[in-house]
Amino acid sequence: MRARIRENAREATTALRSTISLVSRIGQMPVREDVRSIVHDALDDLDQLRVALDLRTAFGKARDAASQASAAFFHPGMLAMLYFPPEHTYAVYTPLFVPVCVPLLSGIMREVKRIRKERERERKRKEKGKARMDGERAE
Repeated sequence: MRARIRENAREATTALRSTISLVSRIGQMPVREDVRSIVHDALDDLDQLRVALDLRTAFGKARDAASQASAAFFHPGMLAMLYFPPEHTYAVYTPLFVPVCVPLLSGIMREVKRIRKERERERKRKEKGKARMDGERAE
């Protein structure tokens, strides 16, 4: 019974660490409140396992902690993000935004060219006016 308690506690700890690793690896992964609750319950059971006075209570707490930790890791909300990472989201939406971005970028480029030409014309006009003023002064 003691070996099984240790094994269940080890399983619970491993599953909780795997859950933490999964959440930290996928930065934008939302963790729903029900998953948090399951993790907290598993942690509470592991804490109570350490202070359990008899083997039956300890075995029950270890078993509950292992099943809850496993349930948190294999929760459908967590698994969906595991198999649909953010890169897939970009891959889905990029083809939709590219057709919009190409005309937008070409319009921006045309506008930048127009502004540059306008500034160049203004600079040349000021130079001609300045040269004309200098020419009149010389006479």
